[in-house]
Amino acid sequence: MIDNCRAEPYDKSGTLPGAAGTIRCAGFRAEGQKIIGGIVLKQWLKDAVFYEIYPQSFYDTNGDGIGDLEGIIEKLDYIKELGCNALWINPCFDSPFKDAGYDVRDYKLIAPRYGTNADAKALFEAAHAKGIHVLLDLVPGHTSEEHAWFKESSKPEKNEYSDRYIWTDSCFSAGDGMPFIGGETDRNGTYILNFFKCQPALNYGYGKCREKWQMPTDAPGPRATVEAVKDVMRFWLDMGCDGFRVDMASSLVKNDTHHKKYTCAIWRDIAAMLDKEYPEAALLSEWNQPRQSLKNGFDMDFMLEWQGNGYSWLMRNYDGAIDSDPHNIGKAYFCADSGTGIDKFLDDWLPSYKATRKDGLYCLITCNHDTIRPSAGLTPDELKIAYAMLFTLPGAPFVYYGDEIGMQGYRDPFNRAYFDWNSTERRLRVPLTNLARLRRSCDAFDGGSMELVEASADVLHYRRVGKEQAAEIILNNGPHLIVRTAFGKQTEVNPGGFTILVEDNQPQHVGYFKYY
Repeated sequence: MIDNCRAEPYDKSGTLPGAAGTIRCAGFRAEGQKIIGGIVLKQWLKDAVFYEIYPQSFYDTNGDGIGDLEGIIEKLDYIKELGCNALWINPCFDSPFKDAGYDVRDYKLIAPRYGTNADAKALFEAAHAKGIHVLLDLVPGHTSEEHAWFKESSKPEKNEYSDRYIWTDSCFSAGDGMPFIGGETDRNGTYILNFFKCQPALNYGYGKCREKWQMPTDAPGPRATVEAVKDVMRFWLDMGCDGFRVDMASSLVKNDTHHKKYTCAIWRDIAAMLDKEYPEAALLSEWNQPRQSLKNGFDMDFMLEWQGNGYSWLMRNYDGAIDSDPHNIGKAYFCADSGTGIDKFLDDWLPSYKATRKDGLYCLITCNHDTIRPSAGLTPDELKIAYAMLFTLPGAPFVYYGDEIGMQGYRDPFNRAYFDWNSTERRLRVPLTNLARLRRSCDAFDGGSMELVEASADVLHYRRVGKEQAAEIILNNGPHLIVRTAFGKQTEVNPGGFTILVEDNQPQHVGYFKYY
C-alpha cells in the first residue's frame, strides 16, 4: 500500500534496513557552490524547494478573517517540516485589492490587512533563521489608479511623473489597439490599461512607435520607470528579501518584437544591477518562455498551465479551466487509463530544457494562484506519481499552499481558498515531504544533467547525474507491474507507482526510494 510507505533518513554507513519504502544511500551533501554549464547558480537556489503562499488565505493571527504576515511567521516550522526551504509570497503591498493585490497602491508599504513593514522585516529574519529564503511578488507592469505616481501623472501640469504612465496626446485619442480610459482626469489625454480599468500601464516605451505620443524605450520617461523599479527592489532587498517573482515579466514594452527584444534589454539591465549590488538575489519570471527569460537576466522561469500545452496535458487538460468549472476530466497523462502519452509533455518541455539548461532553472509547479488545483482532476494516488515527477525533473519545484493536503479549491473562482488547518490528510504530505528531503540531500537533483532512458505509453524512466551522485527515476503510469534495469540491476515498479534509486558516481551501494 502506498499509504504505508515511509522514507527513513540515511546514516553515513549506509546500513539502514532495506525494508520497502526506505532510503538507503551514501552520505549526501548539500553544501557548496553549484555551477550549471558556465553559469554560477545562486548558492541557495541549487537545492531550493518553494512553497507559494497567497497571504490572505494562509493563516490569520488576529481574528479578522484575513491571513497575515504574522501568520506566515507562525507557520514557518510547518513549512520547514514539509521540506520546503524557500517561499514565494503573492502580492502583499498596499492595494485597494480590486485585483487581489495585483493593483499596487504603494510599492514600499505592506498592505495593512497583512501587517506592517516591521512584520515583513520580522518575517525575513525569522525565515532566514530557519534556513528559508523569501521571494516577494513584484508587479512592474502597472499600478493601481490610486498610486501616488498616477495621481501626479494625471495632472495637466508637466511634472516628474507625467511620463511614468502611457498617455495619448488627446482625451479623444484611442490607444492604438490597446484598452484605454479617457475623460476621468484633468489631463488632456487617455491612458493605456494593462488589464482592468483600475490598472494603468507603466511606461517602459514602445519597441515600434506608430503614434507621436509613443516613446522609444531609451526616452527619459521610460528610463525613469526602470530606475523606479530598481529603487523598489533595493528597498525590499535592503530589508532582507531574497528576490522577486515578477508578474507578467514579458509584457513591459509595448509593440515589442516577437522575441521581446526591448523587454529583454530592460531585464538584462535590472539583472546587472542585482548582480553587482545583491549577488545572491534571485529573479523568477512569469514568462513561460525560458529561451527569452533565462537568457536575459532571470534565474528561473515557470512552465505554466496554458490550455493544450505540455504541462496541461500532464496535469489537467480538461474543459472549463478558464471559468473554474472543470469537466470532461480524465484526459491528462497522470489520470489512470487516460491513454494520453507522455510525449505531449516531453515534446513541449524537453526542447526548452535542453536549450536553456546552462542558463537557469525551468521550473514546474503543483499549481499556482491562477491555476485550478490538481486535485480537481487527479486522485491522491495519481497525484503522488505526478509529484514524484515534478520533484525529480530539473528545475526548482513549487508547491502551492494546500496542495500537500489535496485541497479542492476549484469552486473558488480565483483558486485562493483558505487553508484547511484542521485537515488530517497525510496521503500526499508524507510522500511530498520525503521527495523534498531527497531532492535537497542528493546532488543529482541540484543541477545534475538529465538523460531520458525510456518514454513509452505507461513508463517514464530518466536519469539525473550530479557531481557526486546519480539517480534513476522510473514512473509506472500503467495498470501492470513492470521490471526495468537501473544501475545494472533489475527493479520492480508497481502499477501507479514509482521507484527512485540513488548511487554514488563511484559506486559503493545503491539507495532505494520506493512506493508500492
